[in-house]
Amino acid sequence: MKYTKTATQIFTMLVLCCGLWSCGQNKRDAQTSGNAQTSDVYQYNGWKDFSQENYSIKYPSDWKLNTSGMMESKFFIFSQDQSPSDNFAKNVVLLTEQTPLSLDDYIKAQNKAIEKFFPYYKKIEGERIQDGSGAYYKLIGTFKQGDVQIKNEQHIWLSNGTAYILTFTSAQNDFDRYKDIGKQILASFRIK
Repeated sequence: MKYTKTATQIFTMLVLCCGLWSCGQNKRDAQTSGNAQTSDVYQYNGWKDFSQENYSIKYPSDWKLNTSGMMESKFFIFSQDQSPSDNFAKNVVLLTEQTPLSLDDYIKAQNKAIEKFFPYYKKIEGERIQDGSGAYYKLIGTFKQGDVQIKNEQHIWLSNGTAYILTFTSAQNDFDRYKDIGKQILASFRIK
């Protein structure tokens, strides 16, 4: 199926993107970003807004936005609070693609592609959720990138024939420490 191949390409690109920004990021104090608290009402005081024609997102002011289009992304947002022992930069990336599939069919195609081409990917959670941008699919999983165990949370929406794939990724041993800030960034995403 053509769209299974496309879903595979997107997942492959995410895996490759994960390794792009490992060592060498600016060292910063992790107190602000690493200890953010999540509540039912998200607080975005001091956060930056990034808005485009079809979507918007908020991110912490001490994270770096990259809109160069690398790896066919719409944007990357990288944490800047790396310590000398960090070997992977926490990040959020948005990819989009045109598709005639429904959300359920798109997810089925993606899941089949992951099972076929990424047997090392371990799915932890997968569920359909409704939020301010409509219905989306949440996928949490782990995999290995080189010597680093990776964990990510991916949200997938379909709107007007476009799939929006938004992913928060970190080293698995950092995921719990950064999951609140990652969830806040993901929750701020809106499709217009």
